[in-house]
Amino acid sequence: MWAYYPKSAVEIGGETTRYVRADMADPHLSFHFCGACGATTNWAALPADAPDRMGVNMRLFDPAELKGVELRFGNRRDHDAVEPRHYYREATTFDGQGAA
Repeated sequence: MWAYYPKSAVEIGGETTRYVRADMADPHLSFHFCGACGATTNWAALPADAPDRMGVNMRLFDPAELKGVELRFGNRRDHDAVEPRHYYREATTFDGQGAA
């Protein structure tokens, strides 16, 4: 479960370790991990001209805190599309009990 936000709307608490693929001439993402447990916390785009978006791992949140959040299921083909995006199933809301 990932949520996507503008970089300015996200605050990461605590230290993270950054990983960027060294085998790519022009990597597009940096992945961030918790320094204590190793869980992936978020990813961020690297190119200066990339869309202002980062991904946040919502599985790190207490499920009860996410109750009522709308879930959308993108088709991956339209990952960088402007609205309206095309989804492969109807949106639903998170029930606060665990992964949907």
